[in-house]
Amino acid sequence: MAIDAATLGLHITTFLVWTVGVAILTWFICRRYFKTSRGAADDYFAGGRSLTWYVVAGSLMLTNLSTEQLVGLNSVIFAGGCLSGTAWETFAALAMCVTAVVFLPVYMASGLCTTTGFLGERFDLTTRTLVSSIFLIFYAIGLCPIVLYTGALAFRNIFDLQDAPLWAVSLLIGFIGACYALFGGLKAVAVSDCINGLGLVVVGLWVPIAALQQLGGVSVLFEETSYLRPLVATSQVYDASTGTRSNGEPSVPWHVTLTGLMLTNLYYWSTNQLIVQRALAARSLAEGQKGVLFAAAMKVVGFTFLCIPGTIAIIMVNRGVTIDGELFVIKKADEVYPELVKAVMPTWSLGFFAAVLLGSVLSTFNSALNSAATLFGLEIYRIYVNPTASDERVVKVSGIFGIAITVVAVVIAPFLADVASIFDFLQRARSIASLPIISIFIVGIATTGPDAFAAKVSFATGLLAYIGGQFIQEVHFLHVFFGCFLLALTAMMVATYVPCFRALCRQPRVLLAAAEQRKTQSAVDITPWAWLYSVVFLICFLVALLTVSLQIGSSELFIVFWVAWAVGFVALLAAPSTAQQTAPSEGGEKPPQVDESTNAEVVDLCISFLAAMAIDAATLGLHITTFLVWTVGVAILTWFICRRYFKTSRGAADDYFAGGRSLTWYVVAGSLMLTNLSTEQLVGLNSVIFADGCLSGTAWETFAALAMCVTAVVFLPVYMASGLCTTTGFLGERFDLTTRTLVSSIFLIFYAIGLCPIVLYTGALAFRNIFDLQDVPLWAVSLLIGFIGACYALFGGLKAVAVSDCINGLGLVVVGLWVPIAALQQLGGVSVLFEETSYLRPLVATSQVYDASTGTRSNGEPSVPWHVTLTGLMLTNLYYWSTNQLIVQRALAARSLAEGQKGVLFAAAMKVVGFTFLCIPGTIAIIMVNRGVTIDGELFVIKKADEVYPELVKAVMPTWSLGFFAAVLLGSVLSTFNSALNSAATLFGLEIYKIYVNPTASDERVVKVSGIFGIAITVVAVVIAPFLADVASIFDFLQRARSIASLPIISIFIVGIATTGPDAFAAKVSFATGLLAYIGGQFIQEVHFLHVFFGCFLLALTAMMVATYVPCFRALCRQPRVPLAAAEQRKTQSAVDITPWAWLYSVVFLICFLVALLTVSLQIGSSELFIVFWVAWAVGFVALLAAPSTAQQTAPSEGGEKPPQVDESTNAEVV
Repeated sequence: MAIDAATLGLHITTFLVWTVGVAILTWFICRRYFKTSRGAADDYFAGGRSLTWYVVAGSLMLTNLSTEQLVGLNSVIFAGGCLSGTAWETFAALAMCVTAVVFLPVYMASGLCTTTGFLGERFDLTTRTLVSSIFLIFYAIGLCPIVLYTGALAFRNIFDLQDAPLWAVSLLIGFIGACYALFGGLKAVAVSDCINGLGLVVVGLWVPIAALQQLGGVSVLFEETSYLRPLVATSQVYDASTGTRSNGEPSVPWHVTLTGLMLTNLYYWSTNQLIVQRALAARSLAEGQKGVLFAAAMKVVGFTFLCIPGTIAIIMVNRGVTIDGELFVIKKADEVYPELVKAVMPTWSLGFFAAVLLGSVLSTFNSALNSAATLFGLEIYRIYVNPTASDERVVKVSGIFGIAITVVAVVIAPFLADVASIFDFLQRARSIASLPIISIFIVGIATTGPDAFAAKVSFATGLLAYIGGQFIQEVHFLHVFFGCFLLALTAMMVATYVPCFRALCRQPRVLLAAAEQRKTQSAVDITPWAWLYSVVFLICFLVALLTVSLQIGSSELFIVFWVAWAVGFVALLAAPSTAQQTAPSEGGEKPPQVDESTNAEVVDLCISFLAAMAIDAATLGLHITTFLVWTVGVAILTWFICRRYFKTSRGAADDYFAGGRSLTWYVVAGSLMLTNLSTEQLVGLNSVIFADGCLSGTAWETFAALAMCVTAVVFLPVYMASGLCTTTGFLGERFDLTTRTLVSSIFLIFYAIGLCPIVLYTGALAFRNIFDLQDVPLWAVSLLIGFIGACYALFGGLKAVAVSDCINGLGLVVVGLWVPIAALQQLGGVSVLFEETSYLRPLVATSQVYDASTGTRSNGEPSVPWHVTLTGLMLTNLYYWSTNQLIVQRALAARSLAEGQKGVLFAAAMKVVGFTFLCIPGTIAIIMVNRGVTIDGELFVIKKADEVYPELVKAVMPTWSLGFFAAVLLGSVLSTFNSALNSAATLFGLEIYKIYVNPTASDERVVKVSGIFGIAITVVAVVIAPFLADVASIFDFLQRARSIASLPIISIFIVGIATTGPDAFAAKVSFATGLLAYIGGQFIQEVHFLHVFFGCFLLALTAMMVATYVPCFRALCRQPRVPLAAAEQRKTQSAVDITPWAWLYSVVFLICFLVALLTVSLQIGSSELFIVFWVAWAVGFVALLAAPSTAQQTAPSEGGEKPPQVDESTNAEVV
């Protein structure tokens, strides 16, 4: 990899990492989580009917979204000079609602793998075969070639590979897609779709955001509202031959929305095997309906990257924008999207962009191949060629047919280069295929009279009429489509109800209620989804609101639309995929009850919230709106998840303080990361990097990852074996109650006067600086943050804290990466970091330290010189990650030791790369100051180190994003603050109140008193926070304060776990010695505080050994000789399974290797080795994500049952 990285660079590396990573992760997920035993054909063609709603939704979106959409629809928008093309998206959402309500229940009731199977049941075999043949022909010579052509075109234009023949690129894409579809089946296709969807969302939004950032923000879209109108009859249409615009008809004039547009969408979303096959593979009708409607909700906002880039290109051409000194021009409409990508995306991102683009191409192509193979195998081969063929034989022959389709598509693709508009060509080709099909499906489902003869007459009439209609050039093809559809319906009615026509064709009178003869033989539960009609209403409302806001060009109403969509999205995401309540059969059991109030509660909440937010949006603008949407949305989603998915019955105290011991590994990991990551890190650590003039501060991150490995291997098994809610509870078992209380008191004091005030201060500081709210007092902002955090921690308990942490984590990852990416994009790319490698070194003794009083730099000692990594740095990290109640409490709430260990190590892996947004922005600020960068005509300057991050955000982030940024920042602040409050409440309730104040108190009483104590902590923190403004470096202050608290604690914990000799007396001696020594050591200014920490730690250990093994000292203190093997007296009373994780040591080794590789690459300033680090991390991340949280295999007890076997090959395969 090192050679490849050095020679081929970042593009090839990121491309291969993403592409291969998706393949590996798809293989693991299909192998581990979607095993079925329904049979080869059902497993291959219908995914074993095991897909969950989110897999259905993801696959639907990615199957539809490919380069023929990204390239084609944006070209339609550019050529039309307006947003008339958005009708394809909005009407698609409406058609998907019809699919969920009408078509899907009928299909799934019959237990079908194909949509055409319904026609075989409703009409006859010939009708079924006719429609299957139309599908196959369209896939072979229409859809597949178009997807390959647009994919190859995008690749060539983005990378300037004009010398590479189209057929060669098409062949490569076709080969990879065929491997997924033909060897993996529907499950592999669906799972890979979902994974690629994550990347495509990032890339899809990145392009318009980057472009709008260059143009000046979202407001430029509303400067010329004619570009935004979706309902127009004429517009300024682009003429590629002259490069000018003139008045003409756009591709989708408003009047076609009343005729053929909805019909073509119904064909695509309701009858098309390519699409419906995903929903048919759902594990129940309710799961399928929720998946379809979730995809519909996402489709409503798909215009942001399928249409808006086309509008942006119009604005850039009209303004004469220059890119790198060259005028931005569009020679052919189909080149709009690739050219825009090259113009606005940073060069270093093109490898990742190409990989994601390939994923979207493959998604549609392999979906079409799998659908074609399904139709051929089940509708042609199994019926006409070999009716007795086994499932394995059908699957094999279908694969061969798929290869043939691939070859045909590769041959046809290059010939599409002469087509004027590839998107219009696709829609016209799809219309020819869909006209005879949609009429049969609609009549077959809606009526019971027409029979197979009438269906064939309608099929022939519609097909011939529409082919003939193609010669009518004066009328829009969708009007022709609608007319031919009416003609086909008329023909079907005549062939059904006109006796003389039927007699002339020698057909008997039509059978009465033919459709009533259908058999219900569903393979899954077909009870409808409980929220079906509520969500359909919501989607219709959103479509109407979007259309009106764009038509009148109202930015305020456009904001209201986004608010409505966000609230609806939260409600839809939180809604359980529960089937509707059905009446019990006579004498049968009553079915499970569905809480009908839930639907009403969510609808009422959303409506009331939207009413309030509409006013705010119109008056206060985008910042306040997005801020409130995210903040309130997180609260609603947290409440629903805790209420629905984390119910336990262990008791009030265990549920409140330990989350009911029900947290999964990803909740543990997310909560750990967000509890640690807050403004005291974002603001504080970046200020340290800026002040130091180097990356010495990254040691806090890398050594944190190593400390977390120690936690997972050593500390966590001991804690969980005792069934504890607090880390100090271990000291009570290992030593005595007094030791336990002493340490709990230290924790409480540090939380009250150290951590909580610092978090409130840095959060308030960031808010004031970002929004220029200098007139608002710090105490007021601190009070607001403290109030919201207290609500989470004190009324929701640990589960609410942990779940909200995970949700906020998603936003923080986006925002955290956005800042350095946007900054580097302005500076010229990642390469600027390696122009002056002294800024990147993590291991230095001296550096160019910043002096805020003079604004200059001079040689001095950084905050973390290299030699402290050998002494106190690791110890402070061990205290924080291994003994600190604030952190360890999350892992103690895991449902098993294996889940807890995987969660801790996953968080450690993320911690290794945390420097990207905790340290790199500080380095970027150094470069910007040194270069004299100007922002909006003003010189970028830093007056105080703690203002580095807020100032950088204001400088590089677009103004319209600050509301979302503030909301996510608040989430990170709340994460640490409410975690500290919950930990403080836990310690006070269980360690102080329950033991000393009221030992007989009930769980409910303990929880109530703990909440009151948490309120007191909040008040103290709000009072102290404003006084921290005079501190020189808030991060150094936090570390020093934490060190004073940690020194006496870490020595007791380490000795308590590692040895069996020292008793409670020795622990108290060590505690007192360490605390007094370190307080005295603060007066030693010449020595780094971490060296002092290490010296005091050794002194505390020495005192403990003396108090344990020196008889005269013990006699002098009237203590008996030390008891033998005190630790062996511990009792094991775990509340969960404490078998270690099977992959524990492999992942620990991986993390240590990554830390070493990162440190070396930064120290020597090697961009190539830095790339290798990222490749290694990405591969390790995929393996860690895919690894099941399985416990190690244990030997069976004598005469007992053999424990469940663990597939030991998994570990070796991933490594």
